Amino acid sequence: MNAAAFSGRVVRTPKLKIFGNSDGRGVVEITIAVDKEYLSKEKREEYKSQNKPTADFITIKAYGKHVTNYAENCWVGRMIEAKGRMENDNYEYEEEDGTKVKVYREVLRPDNERIRYLSWDKLENDIERNEYNGFTPVENDEVPF
Repeated sequence: MNAAAFSGRVVRTPKLKIFGNSDGRGVVEITIAVDKEYLSKEKREEYKSQNKPTADFITIKAYGKHVTNYAENCWVGRMIEAKGRMENDNYEYEEEDGTKVKVYREVLRPDNERIRYLSWDKLENDIERNEYNGFTPVENDEVPF
Protein backbone atom coordinates (compact mmCIF):
# COMPACT_ATOMS: atom_id res chain seq x y z
CA MET A 1 0.00 0.00 0.00
CA ASN A 2 1.37 3.41 -0.97
CA ALA A 3 -0.32 6.13 1.08
CA ALA A 4 1.15 9.37 2.38
CA ALA A 5 -0.13 12.55 4.02
CA PHE A 6 1.80 15.76 4.56
CA SER A 7 0.92 19.14 5.97
CA GLY A 8 3.15 22.16 5.66
CA ARG A 9 3.49 25.70 4.41
CA VAL A 10 3.79 26.57 0.72
CA VAL A 11 7.33 27.83 0.04
CA ARG A 12 7.15 29.02 -3.57
CA THR A 13 4.56 30.12 -6.08
CA PRO A 14 2.88 27.04 -7.63
CA LYS A 15 3.88 26.11 -11.20
CA LEU A 16 0.77 25.73 -13.35
CA LYS A 17 0.59 24.19 -16.83
CA ILE A 18 -2.74 23.90 -18.66
CA PHE A 19 -3.03 21.20 -21.32
CA GLY A 20 -3.86 22.10 -24.94
CA ASN A 21 -7.61 21.51 -24.75
CA SER A 22 -9.94 24.17 -23.39
CA ASP A 23 -11.55 22.26 -20.51
CA GLY A 24 -9.07 23.68 -17.97
CA ARG A 25 -7.29 20.43 -17.17
CA GLY A 26 -3.61 20.62 -16.43
CA VAL A 27 -0.91 20.00 -13.86
CA VAL A 28 0.28 22.07 -10.91
CA GLU A 29 3.38 21.63 -8.76
CA ILE A 30 3.27 22.94 -5.21
CA THR A 31 6.26 22.75 -2.86
CA ILE A 32 5.67 22.70 0.90
CA ALA A 33 7.99 22.74 3.90
CA VAL A 34 7.19 20.02 6.42
CA ASP A 35 8.75 20.48 9.86
CA LYS A 36 11.03 17.73 11.11
CA GLU A 37 9.02 17.08 14.27
CA TYR A 38 11.47 14.56 15.65
CA LEU A 39 14.01 17.34 16.35
CA SER A 40 14.25 18.42 19.96
CA LYS A 41 14.31 22.14 20.74
CA GLU A 42 18.07 21.99 21.34
CA LYS A 43 18.70 20.03 18.14
CA ARG A 44 16.53 22.46 16.16
CA GLU A 45 18.58 25.42 17.45
CA GLU A 46 21.78 23.55 16.63
CA TYR A 47 20.56 22.92 13.06
CA LYS A 48 19.62 26.58 12.65
CA SER A 49 23.02 27.76 13.90
CA GLN A 50 24.73 25.41 11.41
CA ASN A 51 22.44 26.53 8.57
CA LYS A 52 20.99 23.01 8.24
CA PRO A 53 17.35 22.62 7.19
CA THR A 54 14.80 22.05 9.96
CA ALA A 55 12.15 21.04 7.40
CA ASP A 56 11.77 18.63 4.52
CA PHE A 57 10.62 20.04 1.20
CA ILE A 58 7.91 17.98 -0.48
CA THR A 59 6.70 18.53 -4.05
CA ILE A 60 3.00 17.92 -4.64
CA LYS A 61 2.06 17.27 -8.25
CA ALA A 62 -1.69 17.39 -8.94
CA TYR A 63 -3.48 16.75 -12.24
CA GLY A 64 -7.03 17.44 -13.36
CA LYS A 65 -9.59 20.20 -13.51
CA HIS A 66 -8.89 21.69 -10.04
CA VAL A 67 -5.31 22.74 -10.75
CA THR A 68 -6.14 26.40 -11.42
CA ASN A 69 -7.93 26.55 -8.08
CA TYR A 70 -4.86 25.14 -6.35
CA ALA A 71 -2.52 27.53 -8.18
CA GLU A 72 -4.63 30.55 -7.17
CA ASN A 73 -5.20 29.51 -3.56
CA CYS A 74 -1.86 28.02 -2.54
CA TRP A 75 0.01 31.23 -1.91
CA VAL A 76 3.43 31.33 -0.26
CA GLY A 77 3.11 30.85 3.49
CA ARG A 78 -0.29 29.15 3.42
CA MET A 79 -0.65 25.93 5.42
CA ILE A 80 -2.06 23.05 3.34
CA GLU A 81 -2.52 19.32 3.72
CA ALA A 82 -2.22 16.78 0.91
CA LYS A 83 -3.02 13.08 0.92
CA GLY A 84 -2.04 10.71 -1.85
CA ARG A 85 0.73 8.39 -2.94
CA MET A 86 4.45 8.88 -3.46
CA GLU A 87 5.80 8.54 -7.00
CA ASN A 88 9.17 8.79 -8.71
CA ASP A 89 9.36 11.81 -10.99
CA ASN A 90 12.68 11.46 -12.79
CA TYR A 91 13.59 13.60 -15.75
CA GLU A 92 16.53 14.94 -17.71
CA TYR A 93 17.18 18.39 -19.18
CA GLU A 94 19.96 20.28 -20.87
CA GLU A 95 21.37 23.55 -19.51
CA GLU A 96 22.37 26.51 -21.67
CA ASP A 97 26.01 25.41 -21.76
CA GLY A 98 25.00 21.97 -23.10
CA THR A 99 25.41 20.13 -19.79
CA LYS A 100 22.85 17.37 -19.32
CA VAL A 101 21.29 17.23 -15.87
CA LYS A 102 19.40 14.25 -14.49
CA VAL A 103 16.88 14.93 -11.73
CA TYR A 104 15.65 12.19 -9.43
CA ARG A 105 12.91 13.15 -7.02
CA GLU A 106 9.94 11.85 -5.12
CA VAL A 107 6.64 13.68 -5.46
CA LEU A 108 3.29 13.32 -3.73
CA ARG A 109 0.44 12.65 -6.15
CA PRO A 110 -2.84 13.62 -4.44
CA ASP A 111 -5.76 11.23 -4.84
CA ASN A 112 -9.11 12.67 -5.96
CA GLU A 113 -8.35 16.33 -5.29
CA ARG A 114 -7.09 15.63 -1.76
CA ILE A 115 -5.53 19.02 -1.00
CA ARG A 116 -7.05 20.94 1.92
CA TYR A 117 -6.38 24.51 2.98
CA LEU A 118 -5.51 24.66 6.68
CA SER A 119 -4.91 28.39 7.09
CA TRP A 120 -6.62 31.50 5.86
CA ASP A 121 -3.76 33.93 6.47
CA LYS A 122 -4.28 35.91 3.29
CA LEU A 123 -8.03 36.25 3.94
CA GLU A 124 -7.39 37.52 7.47
CA ASN A 125 -4.88 40.08 6.10
CA ASP A 126 -7.45 41.23 3.52
CA ILE A 127 -10.03 41.77 6.26
CA GLU A 128 -7.52 43.77 8.29
CA ARG A 129 -7.07 46.03 5.24
CA ASN A 130 -10.89 46.49 5.03
CA GLU A 131 -11.32 44.51 1.83
CA TYR A 132 -14.70 42.87 2.46
CA ASN A 133 -15.64 41.93 -1.13
CA GLY A 134 -18.89 43.92 -1.07
CA PHE A 135 -19.96 42.97 2.46
CA THR A 136 -20.38 45.46 5.29
CA PRO A 137 -18.87 44.49 8.65
CA VAL A 138 -21.12 44.77 11.72
CA GLU A 139 -20.39 44.81 15.43
CA ASN A 140 -21.31 41.69 17.42
CA ASP A 141 -24.04 43.64 19.29
CA GLU A 142 -25.88 44.17 15.98
CA VAL A 143 -26.10 40.46 15.11
CA PRO A 144 -29.59 39.18 15.98
CA PHE A 145 -28.53 35.61 16.82
